[in-house]
Amino acid sequence: MTSSPNETLISKLNRTNLNLMLVFYTLYRERHLTKAAETLCLSQPAVSHSLKKLRVIFNDELFLKTAEGMEPTPTANQIDAAIEKGLLFFEQAISINSDFDQATSNREFRIGLADDMNQTVQPYLIGHALKHAPNVSFNLLPTKLARIEESDDVLRTKDLDIAIAQLEYLPQGQNHEFLFEDRIGCIADAKHYGSGDCISMEALIGNPHILLAHREDMPSLVTKKLAALGLTRKIVAKTPHVMPLARILPGTNLITGIYESAAKLICPGTSLKFYTLPFEINPFIVCLLWDARKDKDPGIRWLRQLLRASLQV
Repeated sequence: MTSSPNETLISKLNRTNLNLMLVFYTLYRERHLTKAAETLCLSQPAVSHSLKKLRVIFNDELFLKTAEGMEPTPTANQIDAAIEKGLLFFEQAISINSDFDQATSNREFRIGLADDMNQTVQPYLIGHALKHAPNVSFNLLPTKLARIEESDDVLRTKDLDIAIAQLEYLPQGQNHEFLFEDRIGCIADAKHYGSGDCISMEALIGNPHILLAHREDMPSLVTKKLAALGLTRKIVAKTPHVMPLARILPGTNLITGIYESAAKLICPGTSLKFYTLPFEINPFIVCLLWDARKDKDPGIRWLRQLLRASLQV
């Protein structure tokens, strides 16, 4: 009878002293047997004995003695990345029902978001951390989530704690939090298209566009709507990057379909203006998404509150 993946994992863990992983983790950072022993409150012979066992387990020398200390091998570098992540998950599991103390935590949070959201979120997070959470850090990673069906895979593949997503509809399930609706319109030079609030259909399809693309293989909502009306537009470029538009569009007849929150970042100080479209189109749903396995994580609850506040500034 074939063993299930869980049974295989349990069997492997039963044959391995998990304390050895902590020895490896400490050796990797201290690069010295004596210093590692002091950190672990163990004797140097005990740490040396554990290193011998680790070398057998991984079939590699792991650390080589040099004049500067113990130099990790390429295999050790790969192992450390996995062990560090595993220890983080263990720490989160142990503290799952504990309060998160921002003043003493040294946790790093991995946040996925679009580059325009980063312009608002990053200053707020860093400013808050400097005042209230001096040892907390944020790793802000460019992430475009256009489909809820792909969200779990993106979160886990990129090892994200949380992501800010712009979706066509509100997801089902518990691991999300609605933030706001974001109107879809377009931006263009007001000197060329006037001071009205709505762009005409003639102007929309008769002038060139830069397409703000969430995904290369997915047509934009504006393109789909025009196609349903039997219309097309001329696309001169496709880009996922929002902020350069503030330099590209002024002084031209170029148009870019865009969501209103991004337009508010781009248009001030330029001749650009946000126009509504000459047809109805549903707004984006902006929400927070996180791995369902971290739903009760007190650190994630703290981060959700902080991100919510950053987008309300």
